[in-house]
Formats: sequence, structure tokens, C-alpha cells
Amino acid sequence: MKNIIIIALEEQRLIKEGIMQPDEELHTFQGWKSRGYTVNKGEKCIAKFPIWKEATNKDGEQRIFMKNSCWFSTNQVSALPST
Repeated sequence: MKNIIIIALEEQRLIKEGIMQPDEELHTFQGWKSRGYTVNKGEKCIAKFPIWKEATNKDGEQRIFMKNSCWFSTNQVSALPST
């Protein structure tokens, strides 16, 4: 199963359980950072689930494995100040 499907299924579960609203986005800490946001101090992830991760070892070989990631919603982040 691809990451986009894993994330979509988890979003549906979180919406169904009332943990997040349909108009909220769900990203990892790094995902929010790359979009110009920061996770608010003291916030705990609303979900933790595995997604596929790619890595290259010392020999230059690529490997793919499942890695648990912490996920935060729109209500847990603030825009980074402009520089």
C-alpha cells in the first residue's frame, strides 16, 4: 500500500472518531515545517502510524522500510514568522 493511501485511510479514521475535522490537514512535524508552519509548543501528535520510508545505506544501496511517524493536524500548528 502506498503512503498516500495509508495517510488517507488514517485521516478517514480520525475524522470518523471525531479527533479531527474534514477540513483539517494532517502532516508530520517535518511536513508542516516544509510548508512554513511549526507545531505549537506542548502539542502531542494526534496519531502515530507507520508509513514507507526510503534510505540509502553506506554502500549506496537503497532500502524501503516501514517507520512509525507522528502526525499533527491544522489546529496544532502556527505559521512561521516571515524572514
